[in-house]
Amino acid sequence: MRKIRRRAIRTLASVGIALMLAACGFSPTGSPWDTKLDPSAQAVVIFGVSAQNNPTVGTLSVGWAKFDPATREISPSRGFSWWYTVNPIDPGAAREVQHVVFVAEPGHYILSHARIDEPNFIGGAINTAFFKGLMPHLAQSSRGTSFAVDRASAGGLTTTARVAEGSTAPRFALEAGETVYVGTYSIDFRAQPFRLVGTGRDDAAARAELAQYPFGGRAIVWREARAP
Repeated sequence: MRKIRRRAIRTLASVGIALMLAACGFSPTGSPWDTKLDPSAQAVVIFGVSAQNNPTVGTLSVGWAKFDPATREISPSRGFSWWYTVNPIDPGAAREVQHVVFVAEPGHYILSHARIDEPNFIGGAINTAFFKGLMPHLAQSSRGTSFAVDRASAGGLTTTARVAEGSTAPRFALEAGETVYVGTYSIDFRAQPFRLVGTGRDDAAARAELAQYPFGGRAIVWREARAP
């Protein structure tokens, strides 16, 4: 009976953690009804992502970082990222474009990274950081690509990282009060390193996603994100 009880507890814990991770794929900015906007100091960004050749398990992320065009310094903590936990039952769902909405500071942003966290054990996408102290062999393997940063000179995405000279990573500017749609981005997660393989635009999908938010009636400005 004790073995059965322990097994049930472990199963429930695993399912609960997996569900928390899965939520990342559906609401990167939290619940639409509790997202607040100050038009005098913030802007709204809409973009879409599709994951090509993604793994059958793992958590994907594609992010934008704020940067200073004059100094090229990047502030990754002031950007925003799309997160998606792949469903092992239907891993191909990640190939469908998913639009997301973020409230962001005014400024300049650059496509900074694509990343995947893959469990290195059989059993699905469980947040193994929860078990890291007790069961280190369950630690996730992580790998990713920096689209914007010159790793050789900057050492990765840190507070002192800079946009590499000649970087072709897409970028765009935001002004306070704007609602900007910057298009869709298709990432190949099997390439080494990961590659941006296509961009697109779907205004209807962007409007539908924005409509879920309290500020959903705002006019959307199309702004293509591209290298200078």
